Amino acid sequence: VLDLYDVSKLKAPVLKNEETTWAKIDSYVKGELTKAQAGGKKIRIVASTVNSPSTNAVLAQFVTKYPAAKLVQYDAVSYTGIIQANQNSFGKAVLPKYNFDKADLIVSFGADFLGTWISGEEFTSQYTANRNYKSLEGKKMSRHIQFESGMSLTGTNADTRVPVKLSEEGPALIALYNAITGQALPGGTLGNNATADKVIKLAAKELVQSKGKALVVCGSNDVSTQILVNAINAAIGSYGTTIDLDNPCFLYAGNDAEFNGLVAEMTRGEVGAVLFLNSNPAYDYVDAKKFEAALKSVPAKISFSDRADETASLCDAIAINHNYLESWGDANAYEGYYS
Repeated sequence: VLDLYDVSKLKAPVLKNEETTWAKIDSYVKGELTKAQAGGKKIRIVASTVNSPSTNAVLAQFVTKYPAAKLVQYDAVSYTGIIQANQNSFGKAVLPKYNFDKADLIVSFGADFLGTWISGEEFTSQYTANRNYKSLEGKKMSRHIQFESGMSLTGTNADTRVPVKLSEEGPALIALYNAITGQALPGGTLGNNATADKVIKLAAKELVQSKGKALVVCGSNDVSTQILVNAINAAIGSYGTTIDLDNPCFLYAGNDAEFNGLVAEMTRGEVGAVLFLNSNPAYDYVDAKKFEAALKSVPAKISFSDRADETASLCDAIAINHNYLESWGDANAYEGYYS
């Protein structure tokens, strides 16, 4: 709501740092896009995850008109690690649908699933379904173990919360995998964290006992770490019950490698025009200075921001977009679900 009534919102489109008309903006953008394509340059649209069928249809029409164009999805909070891990493990580059309500035992490594991780409100509803008075009366309340380096909303609700350093997260997952499978992967030593070591052994035993009704999640964006998490979930029978890969989540589809590739393309002078939709990489990209330096090599830079944010202020044109509270749209958050 504060963004909706923010006095810093632009009241008219901007061209070369001056207010202008939509007719002039349209003429400028069309001219630059035509020039880029005619000159053999690439056209890139940088957008946060697009899960709107109608918006995707418009983008498809845009690419048909300008074959040099390509959509690069970029999210400030990335889940590329999970998506790529599923590609490596199962051949499906998707963010799965997690069913916390089907889990008798939940073990989380730094995933604040009741707060900021993927879909906190949805997961809270699922989580409380097995942790309310009805569950208590039926003596079927789910159990929750949380390993984390900092206190989170999820950690405060856990039955058992174990502080671990970020550097101990990987070894803890290796130790859990070894304890469940009987394997002996190297690197599963927790050093001086005797408490974590003890709870890992207990968690492994309980996960095996809850096979098919257990769930292990991790907040890391590291592909190798998430591949290990996949292996643990496979060993305890999570797929098809508490984890659904066939009806994936479309809330986050950003691709870190593609965006890094775009920065490299801009640096090499291969991009003739770039358009920013609901994205502000000059503010939230991991190497903002590198991005800004690369952007200088692009002849035409267009933003659809409703204000002169960090990225828009570096652009030649700002074709102001509506705030989400003053516009209508559609969404496909999960496979088969539309709103």
